[in-house]
This record gives sequence, C-alpha cells and structure tokens, in this order.
Amino acid sequence: MLRIVLLVLVFFPLTSFGNISAKRDKGQDYTEILSQNLSLIESDSAVNASGPFEDLNQESVVEWESIALMQERFEILRDERFIETESGFLRRISWLYPDDGCFARAAKFINLAEEKSFETPQRIFIFGNLNVKTDNNPKGEVSWWYHTAPIVRVDHQVFVLDAAINPLAPMKVEDWILTQVKDLPDAKISYCASHSYTPYSPCEDADSSVDDMADQHQLRYLKYEWSRQESLGRDPHEVLGDEPPWLSDGVLSLL
Repeated sequence: MLRIVLLVLVFFPLTSFGNISAKRDKGQDYTEILSQNLSLIESDSAVNASGPFEDLNQESVVEWESIALMQERFEILRDERFIETESGFLRRISWLYPDDGCFARAAKFINLAEEKSFETPQRIFIFGNLNVKTDNNPKGEVSWWYHTAPIVRVDHQVFVLDAAINPLAPMKVEDWILTQVKDLPDAKISYCASHSYTPYSPCEDADSSVDDMADQHQLRYLKYEWSRQESLGRDPHEVLGDEPPWLSDGVLSLL
C-alpha cells in the first residue's frame, strides 16, 4: 500500500496557477472570476475546452467493466487512509471539507487508482454558478465557480466518482451536474486527461509532473477538514478515522 509521508505543513501558494481556488461568493457570477484570470487561459486549457454537455463525446471516457466493479473500486478509493500526517494519524482524501480543494482530491484519488493498477479515471471540469447543499459546511451549502472530479464510463454511461458530493456511490454525470446547477445548459463541461489539475492546466496533454503539488495542497485541506469537524461538533478522530459519516444511516444528507 502506498503511504505518502507528509510531515511538514507546506503552504504552497494557491496563486502559483493563478486563482485555482474553486470558492465563489454566492452572489458572484463565475464569469467575473474568469475575467480576472484571462491571461492564464491558454487555448488547450480545461476551461477553454469546456462547452455544452450535449456536445461532449461520452465514448471518449475510459471504461470500467461493470457497475459492481465501479462501486467496489469507488469504496476502496473513498475509504483508504493512506496519507500519513505528522501525528501519525492516517487520513483519507478530504471528502468532508467540500468548500475547496477539489483539484487535490481528484488528483489523490486518481493517483491511488493508478497505484492499485485500476484503469486510470479521467477528469471532468464543470464551470458555472455552482451551489451544492451539504452537511459538511456550517451554512449547509458551498458555492464554487468550478469543480473537478474523476470520471469513468460503464457501457455508454459516464459516472462521476465524487465522494465530496455523494459518498455512497458514483453518480451519473447528468445527475452530478444537476446537483450543482438547475439545468444542464447552466454549466459548461469538459472531459480532460487524468492529470489535468486546474482550470488552466492542459486538458489533453497534461502529465503527472503536476501531481507533486497535490500532496502539499491536500495536506493544507486535511488541516481545514479537521478543524471543520470540530466546528460541526464531530469528533475528528472518529469521523476522519474508522467511523466516517457515510457508514452511519441518517447522519449525512445525500443529494
């Protein structure tokens, strides 16, 4: 089993790729954020590749063998505590801090899938005025200008493997989009390569060299996730340990 030892909290600047934070003020239009970062948007970037959902080639997404296999792998990757912190307390990916850090969560999920020799998931990026209801924020919701997560295909249906939104199972891509916007045309979507890390990363020709930053980013969000559990009145040792909310009926409201 791969264990990544992260002993020092390194505050890698989120401005290294421009504004890669996914956070959006609820009243803010996502195009305002894009306009502030126009100089970073290259022709081959994930954001530039985005468009209407109906224009996407669903068959271009990597295929997993069956729904049952996808569910089994999803649960393995969701639950594995493989990130070693300074305290020695092994941590999962930061599913319980949905506010930000989707880029790091997706990278860690995909890297773990590769380490286990699963067919490597790809990435979906969604752009728009995104709002998601969640029990993992004191306000009961989070707002993003973009979101990214791993994707695979079973037969002709694309699924999103995003335990920050639905920790129980992969979601049909259409359902995943509609947890964030009212109608499919309200968002722009791109299907990108597995290692496309940020909205400004190459969509097709991304390589794994950028994944080193995911370790540092994920450690930052693991710290925030711990504090969030405390602010919600949960015991971090329990919910971030062997008793995550998705194992308790009625604890986590699903969308």
